[in-house]
Amino acid sequence: MTNRMAIDVGSGVTKLAWYSDPEKSQVDVMNFPTVAGAYENGPPADEFGIESVALIHLGEAAWAIGKDAQRLFRPEQRVSTLSTDWAGSEGWLAVLYAAIAIAFPEGGEFDLDLATGLPQAMFSRQRQDMLTLLDKQHEFVSGDRHYRIRINPTMIPQALSALLYEAIHDTSVMNLRSGVIDIGTYTSGFATLHDGRLQPWQSGGIEVGVSVLTESLARWLLDEKGLRVDQAEMPDVMLNRSVLVRGDKIELDEVIDQLATKVAEPIEEALIEKWEHGANDIARVFVSGGGSALFTRAIQRIAPHAQPSKDPRYAVVRGLLLYMDD
Repeated sequence: MTNRMAIDVGSGVTKLAWYSDPEKSQVDVMNFPTVAGAYENGPPADEFGIESVALIHLGEAAWAIGKDAQRLFRPEQRVSTLSTDWAGSEGWLAVLYAAIAIAFPEGGEFDLDLATGLPQAMFSRQRQDMLTLLDKQHEFVSGDRHYRIRINPTMIPQALSALLYEAIHDTSVMNLRSGVIDIGTYTSGFATLHDGRLQPWQSGGIEVGVSVLTESLARWLLDEKGLRVDQAEMPDVMLNRSVLVRGDKIELDEVIDQLATKVAEPIEEALIEKWEHGANDIARVFVSGGGSALFTRAIQRIAPHAQPSKDPRYAVVRGLLLYMDD
């Protein structure tokens, strides 16, 4: 049996979904922070705690990924994920391999049907290059486990994948004109379906996402509270909507909502341009992605009937996995 999984290597969080049983009755999902740092000549032998790190060995470099990279590398030493060059880079591949190693911890040689996505705005110009990069045999080492994998890739836009996942639970999505706004870390994408077919003229994306909000909140914390927070820790701060300052818990609900409303303005403008009637002619509007909880209220200013999608954080990878089954 060919193994099958879906991976969404986001600029802030990497999500993965895979079947944990041969009958495909159980889907496992998990995520980890998209943080990567490379030791170009291998990790130093005396690095404290390095033996507990599942390094990804790729060529001459050894990559620490996720919380290990956050612990071992200073912010300026980590690979930047906030650019259009991130997808397909060596760091991106190292993160992808780390996700594969999580789902298949035993290592070895096997075929893998892999579904992944790209932001809606980048899909048409990067799709073929990404398929060429993935459609071959890959070799890497994770910890002491060797992998030799023949990847058979599938790629669709992230926003469309989230909308397809919604359609599994609500068949009216395929019959009515339905739209989704997928709020990512670096980009936000939107897609529209009508009679089950993608409407390209009402789909697109913009390079604005949660990263702009994290930068705004980090600046506010520094200016107002004198607190400097590692950017890699900001997603947890926003998820908890609070932060500890000298041991005291500071609630951030009001501040985050105010900043999100301001950050969302370019997204709203892009939607108004694409959805000419202010989404009034779109029967169902969903907000997905890691930023859905932060931006849904702002999106409702132009689409009052917008609602969070089912399982917003994992909607993209769940949709990718299901897409391969159809």
